[in-house]
Amino acid sequence: MRRNPGFTAIAIASLGLAIGATTAIFSLIDTLMLRRLPVRDPQQLVELVSRYPGEPDNNGFWPRVYEHFRDNNHVFSDLIAVSPARFRVSGDGSDAQTIDGEYVTGNFFRALGVGAVIGRVIEPVDDRAGGEAAVAVISWSYWNERFGLDPAVIEKRLTLDGATATIIGVAPPEFFGVEIGSGPAVWVPTAMEPMIDHPSRQANGQFMLGLIARLRADVTIDRARSEMSVLDRWRIDEIMRVRGANSDPLWRQAKPIVPERLIALLAGLFGSLGAALAALGLYGLMAYTVARRVHEIGVRMALGSTRGAVVIMVLKAALTIVGAGVIVGLPLAVWSRRVASAMMEHLAVGSVWPAVMAAVLMIGVALLAAYVPARRASRIDPAVVLRDS
Repeated sequence: MRRNPGFTAIAIASLGLAIGATTAIFSLIDTLMLRRLPVRDPQQLVELVSRYPGEPDNNGFWPRVYEHFRDNNHVFSDLIAVSPARFRVSGDGSDAQTIDGEYVTGNFFRALGVGAVIGRVIEPVDDRAGGEAAVAVISWSYWNERFGLDPAVIEKRLTLDGATATIIGVAPPEFFGVEIGSGPAVWVPTAMEPMIDHPSRQANGQFMLGLIARLRADVTIDRARSEMSVLDRWRIDEIMRVRGANSDPLWRQAKPIVPERLIALLAGLFGSLGAALAALGLYGLMAYTVARRVHEIGVRMALGSTRGAVVIMVLKAALTIVGAGVIVGLPLAVWSRRVASAMMEHLAVGSVWPAVMAAVLMIGVALLAAYVPARRASRIDPAVVLRDS
């Protein structure tokens, strides 16, 4: 390898790039395929999405549309609504901070089959317009970070952008909401929006809700799509009246809640191709190295080296290259995960196992690629080598 520094450098760089790329791919697979929503029967959940010609898919509906769908459909056992928010939180003697949160309908936790580890969750009675109860459920991580897992957190008060809410419960540690990779710190009823937002988005018609439904056991997505298209005709008619006859939307409702899984499958395919190319490069380098060292290996075997010792010698040389590739690849792995996170806002970057798995995979692939030249080297006939030389 010292005699061919350029070739060796290319092999190390190729392995480093492969580890970095594979880490980003494992991050996608970890987030979009291996993780499932930590709720009851997540495969029954569907997302209501509308599509207008020339515009991307949209899951944003007015509250009155949500109520219309909820009260008149026959295909969903539950229909919940969520609206993301950012809250400036103060109170409890801690420094003020800005956190992610969500406005949710009163049936949110019940429909998902999620309870509270302490206290209780938001109920429909908490989400009535004009109600006096201002309540909040906090996440396990926020309970840990802000309150140190203090059980006395129940009945404490949080000030959310000037509105005071009483903490009534803590969500389970595995629950992060209905969007993989997200992490709301607090959930509050949608009825609290006019108390928190100034001016109120509900009052000016800009409070939009993402709708997620649970299919009834005997209902298919096609049947749900057909019924929702009929139910939504009144809204389509209103849009056509305002926008004109050429604005008729093309509906694609009841779409699976994690449509990015296809992206993860494609990423896995390209990741496998990248690993194969890296293995091919290492195989070529080790085969070339063995060919250049035929005489040396023949002499070693003539002096008593066993075939196993020759195999180990070649694999050690391969491990040296792989080790250097891992050292080069780990910084690239960190960078690639950040790039993947920036490209897909769902992607959580807290887990370290994708980088570990990428390194382990590439080490395994590299050793397999080096084993063939190592076996070939161990079968060199020292008598033939010495005779030819």
